Amino acid sequence: MGRAYSDDLRERVVRAVIKGGLSRHQAAAQFGVAISTAINWVQRFHETGSVKPDQIGGYRPKKIAGPHREMAGKQSDRAPPRIVHTGHHETVAKCEAEQIEGLPPEQKTDARVGR
Repeated sequence: MGRAYSDDLRERVVRAVIKGGLSRHQAAAQFGVAISTAINWVQRFHETGSVKPDQIGGYRPKKIAGPHREMAGKQSDRAPPRIVHTGHHETVAKCEAEQIEGLPPEQKTDARVGR
């Protein structure tokens, strides 16, 4: 990402538009900046009274905070359930092989090994 333009250049472009009577397109061509840049600088000046750029980088608070963050952390710590494919083409979610009911013993063994 490139660096911000100097405040001096920003002020000269805005001054040329507001006090000098140039269009934003003319000011952009005269000072060698993009038309959209000149438009944005003039718009920023009208909205805030300043041409200074916004802060780049810095501290950003976490998106999830407080008790919600704790709950999300607990959920992500749990291992996802394993999927077992039986001979009958059905998919069964399970955490422990012993919880699978109705399977022959050899399929329970396969499920524990992860086959």
